[in-house]
Amino acid sequence: MTEWLISIEGTETGHSVALGLAIMAAFLHAVFGALQKGRHDPWLTRGAVDISYGTMALPFVLFVVPWPEPHMWPIFAVVFLIHMGYKILQAWAYSKGAYTVVYPVVRGTGPLFAVIGAYFLFSETFTAVQWLGVGVLLSGIFGLAVYNLRY
Repeated sequence: MTEWLISIEGTETGHSVALGLAIMAAFLHAVFGALQKGRHDPWLTRGAVDISYGTMALPFVLFVVPWPEPHMWPIFAVVFLIHMGYKILQAWAYSKGAYTVVYPVVRGTGPLFAVIGAYFLFSETFTAVQWLGVGVLLSGIFGLAVYNLRY
């Protein structure tokens, strides 16, 4: 599969595949958010979704993707803990707030933490225009949450 993906890079097929995957990801994010905030317990929904993800990923982990080098395991452990914290906070937020308020905040914190993490972990520096872009993105996302909270 890797060879096929590399072979379609920069082609019209590659563009179509990337566009299809992006649209599917957006749709699945919305479906997941609706399931998380739906009429069922958000903690049980979160657990069911995570077990489903793990079950789908297991064959790839065992048979397709090579095992990581030993020096990567501590990094994976830290990332796992961060991700578990995120999932717990997300389920807690969905149990406390309206979907139209929580969803934009949950989706909007990713870009913010990515920029902060890039600065602290990799010493990335950003230009004023890049910070302006992050600010515009976040003001739109959090502005939507504030609007939904008020109305």
